[in-house]
Amino acid sequence: VDRGLGGTTRVASSDFSLVITVLFFGGNDDREALAFAMRMAEHPGISLNVVRFIPSEEFKPENVKLEISEDHASCSVETRLVDIEAITELKAKIKEQESSLSNSESESLIVYEEKIVKSHEEVFEAIKECSKSNLFLVGKSPEGSVASGLHVERSDTPELGPIGN
Repeated sequence: VDRGLGGTTRVASSDFSLVITVLFFGGNDDREALAFAMRMAEHPGISLNVVRFIPSEEFKPENVKLEISEDHASCSVETRLVDIEAITELKAKIKEQESSLSNSESESLIVYEEKIVKSHEEVFEAIKECSKSNLFLVGKSPEGSVASGLHVERSDTPELGPIGN
C-alpha cells in the first residue's frame, strides 16, 4: 500500500518499467486477477499483457471429472458469459487507450492475445513465451476445460493452484 510516505526515495514513473502478464483461463478468480491488473495498468510505467487460453476442438483434458446436472451446466454457461463480458471490457479499454495515444507513442500499454491450445503442453509452452514478464497474475482456481486439463503430480504449495505449481 503506497501511503505517499516515500519522500525522496520515490521512483518517478519515467524511471519505472514493469511488465505484468495475466494468464486468463476463465472463472471468478481469473476475472478478479484481470480486474486487478487493469487497475495496475493505469500507472504509466506498467505494461499489461493478457493471454487468454481457448481450447481447440481437439483439446482433450486429462483429468476431467464430469458432472451432469442442470445447475452445473447453467453455471458454466453463466461463467462463460461473464468471462466474455470481462474480456469485452478489456478490449474497450484497449481501444480507448489506443485512441488517446499520440502519434509519438507507438505502442499500447495493454496487449491482449488469444492462444488456441490443443493440449496442456501447448499451455505450458505459451506460458514460457511470456518469460520476459516481471509479474504473473492468475486466479487461484481457474475454471474451464483448459485449466481442468492441467495435471499436477504433487503439490508442495496447493494454495498456488495448478498454474502456480
